[in-house]
Amino acid sequence: MLARLITLGLLLLWVIAVALSYALSTALDGPRNLETGFKRLDTLLLWQAVAFVIALAAMVAAWAGRPRPRIVRLLGFAPITLTAVAILALVVVLSLEPQSLTGPSAVGGAVPTAPAPDLSVPSSDGS
Repeated sequence: MLARLITLGLLLLWVIAVALSYALSTALDGPRNLETGFKRLDTLLLWQAVAFVIALAAMVAAWAGRPRPRIVRLLGFAPITLTAVAILALVVVLSLEPQSLTGPSAVGGAVPTAPAPDLSVPSSDGS
C-alpha cells in the first residue's frame, strides 16, 4: 500500500511539473525577441528537467525493493514512458520539417533577384 501511495504521489508531482513547465513558459511576457525566447526556453527546459527527475524517481520507486503489484509498476513507468514518447515525437517532427529553415538560403540570405547597382565613385581625373 505504501509503494502505491509513493508511486501515485510521484505521478502527481510529475503531472504538476509538466503542467508548470508549459504554464510558466507561456506566461512570460515581453517583446518578441531573442531574449524573451531564451527566457521562455530556459523556464520550459528547467521544469521539464524537474519532471524528468521525478519520472525517474517514480520508475525506481515502482521497481525497488520487494515485488510490486502490476498496476504499481505500470504507474511507475507511465511518466518516463510519456517523456520518452514526447522526445521521440519531437525528434520525428523536427526531422520531417522542410529544410528551408536550415538551408543555405536561410544562413546566407536571399538570392538577389536583380543585379546590384554600380555604386563606384568616379575618379576626379576624368578616367
